[in-house]
Amino acid sequence: EGIKTQVFATIIGFIIILFIWLLDLDFLRKMKWFIYILSVGLLISVMIFGQGGERWGANLWIRIGSFSLQPSEISKFLHILFLSFYIGDNKNVTDTWGFVIKFIILGYFPAFLVIYQQDLGTAMVYIFFTTVMFFVSGISWKKISVLLIIILVLAIILLPFVWKNLEGYVLDRFKDFGDKGRNLET
Repeated sequence: EGIKTQVFATIIGFIIILFIWLLDLDFLRKMKWFIYILSVGLLISVMIFGQGGERWGANLWIRIGSFSLQPSEISKFLHILFLSFYIGDNKNVTDTWGFVIKFIILGYFPAFLVIYQQDLGTAMVYIFFTTVMFFVSGISWKKISVLLIIILVLAIILLPFVWKNLEGYVLDRFKDFGDKGRNLET
């Protein structure tokens, strides 16, 4: 069954690549808000219809007939597409606080949805590519420095509270990272 799923996913991937290759970028740019809503909607759909918790510890898949789909994988691509169009459409104002705040809200919201689903690995991917796009968007280093100081202060203030309230899967991931031999003991 695993090989069938991979072959099917590969075929679907090539069809999507062909479809996107044939699409007009101006049309996609005009559809950026629909793309964003679709990206976020896919993540929310997992919260409603998700399955897999009993097998993998988190409900990250949606079953469609005999096929399982992980919407966060599709959402990642859509989110990158949205952010690139959003940055391009705002290239004249990327160094304003208005753009910075909107980018942070729009850019990191999907990562929080994925964190809520307890998929820390995928959330880190969202955070990584959103942060890279943030840095290359044209925001001045002065504004980035201010944001980094704010993030550092918030982290220092919130870290003890967050650590105290971590539980289950997420706490185990951090403990495993800190103690490489933790799960090897039997």
